[in-house]
Amino acid sequence: MSSILLIIPILLAILPGLIALTVIAKRKLRLWLDACLGGGGWILALVLRLPILQFSAKALNPTYSSLLAAFMAGIFEETFRYLVLKYRLFSKGNPCETVLSLGLGWGLTEAFLIYALQVPLSYAITGYDWTVYLPGAFERNIAIILHVALTFIIAYSLVSNIKYIVLAVFLHGTVNSLIIPILYVTKDPWIIELLLALITVPIATCTIIVLKPKISNIKQSEISASELTKII
Repeated sequence: MSSILLIIPILLAILPGLIALTVIAKRKLRLWLDACLGGGGWILALVLRLPILQFSAKALNPTYSSLLAAFMAGIFEETFRYLVLKYRLFSKGNPCETVLSLGLGWGLTEAFLIYALQVPLSYAITGYDWTVYLPGAFERNIAIILHVALTFIIAYSLVSNIKYIVLAVFLHGTVNSLIIPILYVTKDPWIIELLLALITVPIATCTIIVLKPKISNIKQSEISASELTKII
């Protein structure tokens, strides 16, 4: 019976983001493609940094290895996010929809591969009750919101200043590394996720609210050849 109930945390991790993506993309194939490209960007960023992560796990103590992994995620993921958005942001359609779809696809792919697929495997090995996996489902939703915010920052770097990529990398790495000091305070998974949410969600939400109007103002016809040259 407990194994059947594993569907609850899995759905809680995936369903909110998937519903949001469905509402935004509707029947627009272009936006579903953006979501898939976001997922592909996450996978490539993970695969390419794996050798560094494997080396650091052997050469460094757990704290330094975790810190390096946190910022490697920021560097690799934001680089690929930039490359994907550079290709897609100025394509036909609403740029905000592109950013939202790509960010949601990015976060959903991460949630599916590192959470939804791993929960049944973990249960098969440990036999933990399904409720043990609920904090992780909550965390996936926090991560998806963060990925959307980071996608807005990278999009803004394309139309404003490339230096904003550094901000995205720093924010990504900092949020990822928050778990290190939090673990010194508590080991309770619900308190950990609550603290992460209290820090991450307001920052991500404010970022989206501030940058969404700026990205919405992008018009394909308004981008001259000289401006595109500067962006490239």
